[in-house]
Amino acid sequence: NTRRLEAVTGLGALRRSREMESVLASMSATLKTSQDELVPSLERLIEKQRETEKALSSLRQAALAGQASELAGQAINNVVVTQAFLNSPSRKFVNR
Repeated sequence: NTRRLEAVTGLGALRRSREMESVLASMSATLKTSQDELVPSLERLIEKQRETEKALSSLRQAALAGQASELAGQAINNVVVTQAFLNSPSRKFVNR
């Protein structure tokens, strides 16, 4: 078993530590939270984004289903002939 160990020492370590502190301070300011709450705040933000994306996907599907239902209701002599172009950002919504 070979293990590789890398280390930063002296002034390099101090510089790296200050850079990391600066990044953490910037992230905390952007998220308007303390550095101690940075990870939980990011986790909440990511979860909220997932929920928003799911809700948007559901709304898009519902809108397309409504358009499809409306088009299917147009019949000529009891024969449904439908041709339409639906605005969808992705083919996956149409295929469902």
